Amino acid sequence: MWRGVLKAAAAWPVGNMPGAASLYHRLTCEYAGSQTFHAPKLAAAWTEYSKLWAQTYGLPRGNARVWVHDAGWTPISAFASFMITGRAATLTNSHARVLARYGQQALRCALAMPLEQTGIDASTLAARRTALQAAVHRVGALEAVQALGGSLANKKLSGSEIALAPGSFDLCHSGNALEHYPPTALRRFLEACVTALRPGGIASHVVDHRDHLHHVDRTWPFLLHRSLPDRAYQMLFGHELLYHNRLTPTQMMSCLESVGLERIMVRRAGADLFYKMDEEVLRQSSGVPAWTQKLPACARGVAATISPLDARTTYAHYVYRKR
Repeated sequence: MWRGVLKAAAAWPVGNMPGAASLYHRLTCEYAGSQTFHAPKLAAAWTEYSKLWAQTYGLPRGNARVWVHDAGWTPISAFASFMITGRAATLTNSHARVLARYGQQALRCALAMPLEQTGIDASTLAARRTALQAAVHRVGALEAVQALGGSLANKKLSGSEIALAPGSFDLCHSGNALEHYPPTALRRFLEACVTALRPGGIASHVVDHRDHLHHVDRTWPFLLHRSLPDRAYQMLFGHELLYHNRLTPTQMMSCLESVGLERIMVRRAGADLFYKMDEEVLRQSSGVPAWTQKLPACARGVAATISPLDARTTYAHYVYRKR
């Protein structure tokens, strides 16, 4: 637990000092190279996503338009989209930064994606690999995104600032981003998602429901952040570096459905971090520490009222359709 406590203590002054959080991100992501894990991780994830989308919903088909709102700073999602559809994605994030320093790594990871198992024929994949490699070498990694039919955001974006052409996308996907939006901003983002999708388009959002201090300290219960009362949580963690909206999976589903999206599937991962059937997730350990049940009612957070299934969900993949 001490690593989590030390991380929280160190993040608090940085997160609350004006401009310090942005400087922290620039130092770690731009200069220290902290995003080197991002491209390999997402290349593997996109291979899995593409099988799910193709086999179950017929998306993304050739030349489909894909919008990706991502938590990372690399162009891997745009390149992965090109390999799957023949067209690079429109890529936005909350930092206004996609970094060229990760371009070659993103290229290598995209070229190595084993997409033959998704049903794309070998000659098409070979042609796309050749085109992607040529574009990156000719104009550079970031410029290649536009050359291949996509685009990159050039300003900081929140849920209230995204404005894309109505009905222009077949698929909207986000990864590990929406848990960082306060509920009002989250709703605005989801409304923008509905507007940008064509009728029948797919909304695919992966949300990490864990306390993010669990990432640096595995002894930190993964739903400890839900055990604090709202006022205490806002005081300790209501800053840019550690904020989490603490929505449960059930609440996230309500948010998606409240903007007019129709549920297709919700895949949950339990403590072992693999997607499983709900019945299997229920057999795993709860992320709510047992001692929270002994607290006075006034000192309990939302963890005291969540369902057994939500209490065992580490992250979830929400797949919805625009009616």
